[in-house]
Amino acid sequence: MGRLRILIVDDEEPVLRACARTLREIPGAEIVQEMTAGHAATLLGSEAFDLLISDVRMPGINGHELLRIAHQCDPGLPVILITGFPTAETTQGCIRLGAAACLMKPIRPDELIATVERVIARGRVDS
Repeated sequence: MGRLRILIVDDEEPVLRACARTLREIPGAEIVQEMTAGHAATLLGSEAFDLLISDVRMPGINGHELLRIAHQCDPGLPVILITGFPTAETTQGCIRLGAAACLMKPIRPDELIATVERVIARGRVDS
């Protein structure tokens, strides 16, 4: 897969660490972890990433708003949103807003890796 920079954003540290640990299994993956969407938005404006994975419900800037910010900074950046409140409406809303995928918590490691590989294989949103 080559070099792959992934920004993961979740205000729950155990979820953040578990996702990062799982994604480090992908060869060439560089994982950047952030607990606040505000800091993540700053990173998105100043650094290049190949993928953003963000929780939907967070204090301050939520995942939907972070997705909008990400696409303002890099319109082609694929985004995977994760939520602990799974409903068909939530999933459809994430996709409607431009997310490449929406995963439900708790996230199984194999599901996370398969989704990331599928999204990356599809390529950038603008390609």
